[in-house]
This record gives sequence, structure tokens and C-alpha cells, in this order.
Amino acid sequence: MELYAVSDVGYDYAQGDRLVPALKGVSLAVQSGEFLALCGPSGSGKTTLLNLMGLLDAPTCGTIRFAGQDVSRITEHARTLLRREKIGFVFQRFHLIPVLTAYENVEYFLRRQYSAREAKPLVMEALESVGIAAQAQQRPHAMSGGQMQRVAIARALARKPSVVLADEPTAALDHTAGLGILALVCDAADIAKLRCDPTLALPSPSALNADNRISAQTSAGPVALKWVALGSEREWTSAGTARSAKR
Repeated sequence: MELYAVSDVGYDYAQGDRLVPALKGVSLAVQSGEFLALCGPSGSGKTTLLNLMGLLDAPTCGTIRFAGQDVSRITEHARTLLRREKIGFVFQRFHLIPVLTAYENVEYFLRRQYSAREAKPLVMEALESVGIAAQAQQRPHAMSGGQMQRVAIARALARKPSVVLADEPTAALDHTAGLGILALVCDAADIAKLRCDPTLALPSPSALNADNRISAQTSAGPVALKWVALGSEREWTSAGTARSAKR
């Protein structure tokens, strides 16, 4: 099943009196159960693409289909419902609620669907799965960066989402802990999208990295790396050779 189909997507943002293209002509297809990593230098559009696929923003042009539905131009209310029901997001800056404990940060996003009693085992399971259950009653200001990262991941996994979109989810963790978290994310959702952490050995071939380009790395089936640049796309085999190109 095709979970995502991104077709010729572009995104512009305003800078003063001019529009700056953050993405242009990006196309990508992702199957259910696939693991994908987006790699590229700072400013190449990785977070922008994740935000578009996570329905936090709408593309300026092009189309994004999620589970067969065109979500490019749906209302903000419809995007909110899909995010709440189907998508788990791990933000680069955590975005924990500072006045809530670790437990409450995870529970908060479950309370629309579950009572406090029903939510409790889900919250504790998520916190235990990332090794942070002992800090369940601590607030973010009393945690290290790595602990806050684990709470953010637990929050994304607790609802059993169809997809997890994660922006540098292991950046604050050591190598061993990062591999463990990566395994959890992959097991918990149909697909995990990760921005590449150079300290983490991903369970798939080396990603192609190039200046001003986004590369996509997948571990499913015969390996194919989609290398996406402004207005062009090349599909790469696991041997690293170009199989096709279009402009």
C-alpha cells in the first residue's frame, strides 16, 4: 500500500517583500511498512518536507496524497483531525509543555480518545519503552536534553500512529540509545521518517549526501535511493549508480 505520494511539491516562504523557495519540484513515493531517512545539509529543506508530509503546512504547489487521500488543499480542521488520529511527530526542539510532567505530556494527547484510567497503561508503556518511566513525574526543566527527547518520542508513539515523522530524533542520545530508539520507532508505526543523524548507523545502505539536495534512503525491498534536487530527480540503486533521471 502506498502511504505517501508526493508529486512535484514546492513550498515558498515570505522574506520581506519577496518569496523564497524552500522546496521546488520534490517527488517521493513511500510504501506502508517502509523506513525512510532524509539526508542533506542544513537548509536543504528536510524539515520543510517533514512539515508538509505531517500536515503542519500546506504546499505552495504540487500534491501530497496520504493513504490515498489528496491532503494538499484540505481545511485546517481536516488536517488537525488527520494529524491527531494518524500521525506521530517528534519535533527537533521537543516542544514539551513546560508546566506538565513527562507523564502528563504524553497523557495530554491521549485524553481526547481515552479516559484517565484508559490512558494510564498506554502512557506508562510508552515511557517504559524509551527508558524514561523513572522520570514520569519530572517536568522538562528538571530533565536533560536526552531525557526530553525520550519523552517527545514516547508522546509520538503512545497513540499507536500509522506514521511517525521524526526530525533528528536521536540527536540528543548516545549511539547505543539511538539504535534502541530507532528500533522502537520502526516497530511502532507503518513507516518512520528520520532526518539523518551522522552518529547513528542506520539499518540500511549509506545515504547519498550532496550539497543543496535532499536524498531519501530506504531499507525496504530492493534498495533505491531517491535523490531530489531543485527541479530534478534521480533514482539510485543500492550500488550507488544512477538508474534514471528526469527534469
